[in-house]
Amino acid sequence: MKAVQSTLIIIAASLLQLVVVTNGVAAASTKNNIDITSDVDEHEQSLPKQSTKSKPSQKTRRSYSGKKIVTIDEDSISADSSEVMREDQKVMVTRTLFGIGKKGFINGFDLGLFLKPDLLLVAKVENVAGAPLYSDGPSSSYSFNTSKSEASAISIYAKKFWTNSFYTNLGLTQYDFNENSDAGIRQYKEHHLSLSIGNQWQWKYFTIGCDWYGRSIFLRQKVKINTVPGPPIEKTGDVRLLAFYLGFSL
Repeated sequence: MKAVQSTLIIIAASLLQLVVVTNGVAAASTKNNIDITSDVDEHEQSLPKQSTKSKPSQKTRRSYSGKKIVTIDEDSISADSSEVMREDQKVMVTRTLFGIGKKGFINGFDLGLFLKPDLLLVAKVENVAGAPLYSDGPSSSYSFNTSKSEASAISIYAKKFWTNSFYTNLGLTQYDFNENSDAGIRQYKEHHLSLSIGNQWQWKYFTIGCDWYGRSIFLRQKVKINTVPGPPIEKTGDVRLLAFYLGFSL
C-alpha cells in the first residue's frame, strides 16, 4: 500500500514540475512577442509619415478650343466620325457647285442610294458649260470659232468608302454635246468609263466633299449631226479636277 502511495506522489510531483515548466515557457514567449511588437511600433514611428492624399494626376492636354485630347487606339473610332454617321443613312442628295474638266466647267446633282454604310449606287446629272469644240492640236491649220457650246452628262456609278472619308467612284458616263458655230453644227453622244477619287465628310444630316481627281476612258461615239467640214470629231477621254459638292442625307 505504501509502495502505491509513493508511486502516486512521484507521478503528482512530475506533473506539477511539467506544469511549472510549461507556464514558464509560455510566459517567456509572451514577453518576446511584446518586445517584438514594441520594436515594430517604434520602427514605424521612426519612419516619415506618408501623406494620405493621392498624387495629382497628369495634366490633361487640351486643344486650342479647350477640348480634352484623348488617345484612340487603332481598333477604336470616334462616335461622331463620318464612318459612324453613315451607318443609319439611306438616301443622299448632293449639289456639285464647281469643277474643272477637259470638256468644260462642271455643275450638277447627285442622287445616291446606300446599299451598305460604305457603298452607294449613285445617279449623276451634270451640265458642262463651255465645252470645247474640235481641236486638232497646234499643227492643225483648221480653225473652228465657237459661238455656242453646251454639253450635259448622265452617270451611273458605285461609290465605295475605303476609310473614314476616302472613296473611289467607278461607273459609266454618257455625254450629249451640242456645238454651234459659224462653221456649222455638231450634235453627238459619247460613252465613257469613269473613275475618280475623293473625300467626303458626313454629319448627321449634312455632308460635304470633293472629287479631287477624275479620269474617263473613251468607249464609243455616235454622231447625230455634223455639218462642219474638216477632220472628224476627236475621240478622247476626260480629266476632272476639284469638283466640290455639298448636300444632305437621310
